[in-house]
Amino acid sequence: MEGGEYLEDDGKSTWVNSMVGNTFSFKIESKKTSEELINIIKQKEGINHVMLYQPLYKLSPDLYQMYVENEFSKSETNTETINLTVMVFIENEGDDYPELREKIEALGAIINSGYPIDISIPKNKVIELSKIQDIEYILRAGNNSGVPVMNKAVEIYCVDTIGWDQLGLTGAGEIISIADTGLDNAIECDSLEDCNSKNTDIHADFKGRIVAVYGSNPADRSVSHAGHGTHVAGIAVWGI
Repeated sequence: MEGGEYLEDDGKSTWVNSMVGNTFSFKIESKKTSEELINIIKQKEGINHVMLYQPLYKLSPDLYQMYVENEFSKSETNTETINLTVMVFIENEGDDYPELREKIEALGAIINSGYPIDISIPKNKVIELSKIQDIEYILRAGNNSGVPVMNKAVEIYCVDTIGWDQLGLTGAGEIISIADTGLDNAIECDSLEDCNSKNTDIHADFKGRIVAVYGSNPADRSVSHAGHGTHVAGIAVWGI
């Protein structure tokens, strides 16, 4: 799906994220009302269901459980804070989001880092935080440290029992191209020598194996911390 163009007739649209079960989130700037947009989008081919992205949908499961248990509304004078990681609807990962930062700080939050945005905020302001339009997802700080480990997936799916070497399927000498979100920590380069000299900090499984890196997204960045491009490249090199 070409998300950025798929809804452009109905207003400026930005494809934001792929979610569970072929579900996608879009940020749409339009003069039409929400109801008008929903009715229009429902008529498009391949669309089964459309709904507004509500503030509570932005809470991770553990934060939503805290909401259910009234952890965030027990006392308006409660000064207890919670450390959160905030994901935002972005077009440029290098943006400092001055207007968004101002809105977050207006809730009494202290911003500890850039993107993803790590903050300390009073518990009784978490729901207000979720109502800020530019915020995509909120989770407890430290809960986003999961890393796909493909060598474990190989074992789980018994791929290591196939005997690729015996079949002569080693992949040696093959050059492949991956068009995805980017390669984490990569710097644009156009030859094996150039890539080796510029990407000294790249993951060990990629060192000496990159022949070119190009950034073609609107921000012209080859690096993406979203993880998907790195994950796919890891599958290709069968290392991470």
